[in-house]
Amino acid sequence: MQSSVTPTVLAYKGLGGVPLWLLFGIAIVAFIIFGVIQARKKK
Repeated sequence: MQSSVTPTVLAYKGLGGVPLWLLFGIAIVAFIIFGVIQARKKK
């Protein structure tokens, strides 16, 4: 790891080669699916 890593590079390369936008996308999709499941359980 270089000491001169910019936030933009970190956002695209992320942690361990996984882009942060991909992690955020997965988290958002999982949250939506969880919400739909919870809504269906209440009915």
